[in-house]
Amino acid sequence: MYRVLTGLLMILSVPSWGITPEISTVTYKSGATFHHFELELTKDILLLPKDFPERKQLDETTENFKYGQFEIFIPAQSLDLPMGCKTNYIARMGQTIGRNKESLILEKQDLYRSLVDVYEGKRTSVKAVFEMSYKNGCNIFFRTSKGKYVNYIGSAK
Repeated sequence: MYRVLTGLLMILSVPSWGITPEISTVTYKSGATFHHFELELTKDILLLPKDFPERKQLDETTENFKYGQFEIFIPAQSLDLPMGCKTNYIARMGQTIGRNKESLILEKQDLYRSLVDVYEGKRTSVKAVFEMSYKNGCNIFFRTSKGKYVNYIGSAK
């Protein structure tokens, strides 16, 4: 309960201008266009699923986590993106399914555990790379390619 109230107070106290990340656009030979940005996540702009008990949880306690899937939340007031989100951005990590993918899954799970460490004050920050569309809404995604989390900007290797 305390963390939920802290999260609500934090949302109200974050300046409305937020962080404006540099957005990189990559267009592949297929014509597909992707927009990426890097963000340093700190305790001030990071909320976990447990801060929203009314939602279905997508964290280390769920079946999906064994495939590397999780989500975090970033207050919209703390991140200036051209998507029109007014509440919280929902940043999701996709699943990795297939044979011989254990190392890719562990990398995603380690990222989530590092984010929990930031949330709990055991670590100052974690840099993460996200992918977005310019559609209105609140959904952004951790950048992935072929089941692997991609922690850099530019064409996927």
